[in-house]
Amino acid sequence: MRYTILLLLIFNVINLNAQKARFGIFGGFAHFDAPSYDDNSTEDIKSAIAANAGAFVDYNVLDSYGIVFRLGYDTKKIAFEEQVNLNYLNLGLLLKLDLDDQYAKGFYVFGGPKIAFLTTANINDVEIEDGINNTQFGIIAGAGVHLNSYLELDLFLDTDTASVLSAPGQQVKVFGFGFNLKLEMNAMLNWYVPSADPLKKN
Repeated sequence: MRYTILLLLIFNVINLNAQKARFGIFGGFAHFDAPSYDDNSTEDIKSAIAANAGAFVDYNVLDSYGIVFRLGYDTKKIAFEEQVNLNYLNLGLLLKLDLDDQYAKGFYVFGGPKIAFLTTANINDVEIEDGINNTQFGIIAGAGVHLNSYLELDLFLDTDTASVLSAPGQQVKVFGFGFNLKLEMNAMLNWYVPSADPLKKN
């Protein structure tokens, strides 16, 4: 139910101002690390490259400034004694600054908070029910470039502000970096509203 509400909140933003809102989908890969800060060890926990995908709404607020609503599905693979696969549905609210005179052209930077909800956690396809926090807060920041009218490339940093593990005495905060290729659906679908014919007689 809560995931449905998140989807509705994001895509209803399109109704605010259709001319200023751009929306699309994204996908990419990220590499995450998870240093352990428990009482007995400070060694890094091994991690692996994992995929992510989702949808976004990019709303031009003022001049070169925009707000990006981001709904993504991430997989994080972290090896404790065995590899743990963590799947999250996350919602990000990012401030975007275009470095070009015109919005949605050239290079840009972005950053902001995120909240992530654990959907599944498993070891060797066996689901884990305890020991993992169900909700995570974090920060996403990075830079990107508009490759053309419908493609963008993002490079980003993603860090959690709370421990993945719910057990007391051990802090494992996941952070990583990666890239996303974004496809703007407005331009791809060439949506438009036909203008009235000024020569048309009543």
